[in-house]
Amino acid sequence: MISILRVIIWILLVTIIYRLIKAVFRALKSDDSKTNKSPKSGKNSKYKINKEDVIEAKFEEIKPKENNNS
Repeated sequence: MISILRVIIWILLVTIIYRLIKAVFRALKSDDSKTNKSPKSGKNSKYKINKEDVIEAKFEEIKPKENNNS
């Protein structure tokens, strides 16, 4: 019984250490990739939308009708 608990504890410890090392490498990798990229001048979109094509929407409040069928 005690040996099973030791195995479970070792598996948990190895898993926790593995995840910590993986998180550290991800953090280091993302820092490196951020410094190498140049800042973009604007959003790149696959759609080309001009400001003249955008229409301002007007909304009206819809009031619910009361049913007096009693």
